[in-house]
Parts: sequence; C-alpha cells; structure tokens
Amino acid sequence: MFVSITRRTLAGLVFAVSIVGCSGDGAKQLPTAASAAPRSDTTSTAGRDSTDSTPVAKPVAHFDLTVMAFGTNSASDTTTAIPLPGAILTLSQAGDGSSLVGTAVADANGEAAFLAVPTGAPYVLRATPPGQSPYQAAIFPFTPSPYSSTVTIKVYMPQAP
Repeated sequence: MFVSITRRTLAGLVFAVSIVGCSGDGAKQLPTAASAAPRSDTTSTAGRDSTDSTPVAKPVAHFDLTVMAFGTNSASDTTTAIPLPGAILTLSQAGDGSSLVGTAVADANGEAAFLAVPTGAPYVLRATPPGQSPYQAAIFPFTPSPYSSTVTIKVYMPQAP
C-alpha cells in the first residue's frame, strides 16, 4: 500500500492531494473507513530469497479519482473550509489534445468520483463553484503515479475578493 499526502499552493490556491494505492487483485473501490486497512502484495521472483516478503509494486492500468470540493475564506487558510455541493468538476488529459475525460457535479458532501481513469498521462482538474457562490474557480494539474489505484484530491476554492 502506498500513501502520499501533499499540500501545494498554486496561484494563491491551496490543494491537498492524498494518493493511496495498492496494485493487488485489480479490484477497484473508493476508500472507506472499512477499506482503509493496510494491504500488501508479495511476489516471488527468480533470484530473490523465497522468504523475502517485501511488497513489490505493480503498475496499474487505471485509477479511481475522488475529488472533494471546499470553499475557504482565504487561499492560505483551509481550517475554515466548507464542502461545496453543486461544484462542477471537469477532468481533462493535459497536453496538446487536452481531451475531456469527464465532468461531475459534487454531491451534498462536496464529493464526486471519476472511475477507471487511465494512468500514464498528466491531467488537469478544473473546479467551478456552484452558481451565485462567493468562491473562485480552481485549476489543478497533476500526474498520478502508475502504481496508485486510488487518488483523492481536495480542492480549496477561496472567496472572491
């Protein structure tokens, strides 16, 4: 299992990205309290000691993306973040073609999911606050690890000046 949590500030906006991945049986599920138990993969490889149970990471073909949209009073203070139901989340592949992967609307908890997104490419996530909202849109470029089957991105949209 891999866990990585990163906080970034980009153009005055704060993003928290947590990447959790395990390339085991190929099963894909979004993280829940019940599914958060540690899990590891072991592989026997020629030349390795057969008693070596060191987990061996395997690349995955797809990942599931969970996006959590929040509104904040300022770009640098995320302690007052509130979920933004109705935020429009657009996922596109970055690059020359910039092809649209999908669009989702955040639920009552400010969450949305994109399932079975292909690995191996950089992406751009655009978060647009719901209509008549006092918050600013956010853009977040990211490249998922080819070993992560689950990616969670928290997008913080500050109030407009």
